[in-house]
Amino acid sequence: MVYGVYLYLYSLYLYTPIPYTHNCNLSILLWVKSPYMNFERLNAYRIMWLIVYFDLPTETAKDRKNYAKFRKQLREDGFTMLQFSVYIRHCPSAENADVHQKRVEKILPPAGNVGILRITDKQYGNIVNFWGRKEQPLEQAPQQLELF
Repeated sequence: MVYGVYLYLYSLYLYTPIPYTHNCNLSILLWVKSPYMNFERLNAYRIMWLIVYFDLPTETAKDRKNYAKFRKQLREDGFTMLQFSVYIRHCPSAENADVHQKRVEKILPPAGNVGILRITDKQYGNIVNFWGRKEQPLEQAPQQLELF
């Protein structure tokens, strides 16, 4: 049974009506496509993953200190170790990935090789990981609620 009740969603300073239907214990929101609403914000092609891979020298005590400092700063910025010299971070947008890429560029050690790879969530979903001969599932992207 559909009631003539409308909920209003505030988007870009304009109200967009959304019909609300109620049938016993089932409540469903029927979204009306509106030119004022952006449904592409959490698209699998917009969500990014940053992969930082590096090969740093560890011959001297100073080199080892720089190596440890770089790894610590990556972890503090939200990166997770994928392998010993490969760290990965989920970014909800390309703009957010730009911010974290610039942070990595600021903390680069004085010596060694560091690479930054940026892939979409869709590309990340196609990765196949193995532990020995057993296939391992991918790390799930964090759930995110985005309001306005």
